[in-house]
Amino acid sequence: MVIIYTDTSNLSSKKAVNWLKENDILFTEIKLNKIPITKRELKNLLSFSENGLDDLLSASGHKEGFDDLTLEEALDKVILNPRFLKKPIICDERTLQTGFNDEMIRVFIPKNKRKKYIIV
Repeated sequence: MVIIYTDTSNLSSKKAVNWLKENDILFTEIKLNKIPITKRELKNLLSFSENGLDDLLSASGHKEGFDDLTLEEALDKVILNPRFLKKPIICDERTLQTGFNDEMIRVFIPKNKRKKYIIV
């Protein structure tokens, strides 16, 4: 099952949700501006990341101030202010993607539906 963490005012979040719907991919949406992310969810997302928090944090100047924090302190900071996170965050049981990329999001197409997307 695909889980997508979004912000209702974020254009990339809207594009990703629409793409998942258009491609008939089952997903659960968690709207971060309505339902806070938990420490357990953040740790789960980190388990899929290659670069730790850098993969999850927004590049727009929000990474400052995280270098001197312990992991627990950094997670608490993100929980209190989810604007630090890139959006959307899309994951399933094996893959993590942040932001919306029209090509890369195709990794979430189930194998049994991929044939129609093969370009010859």
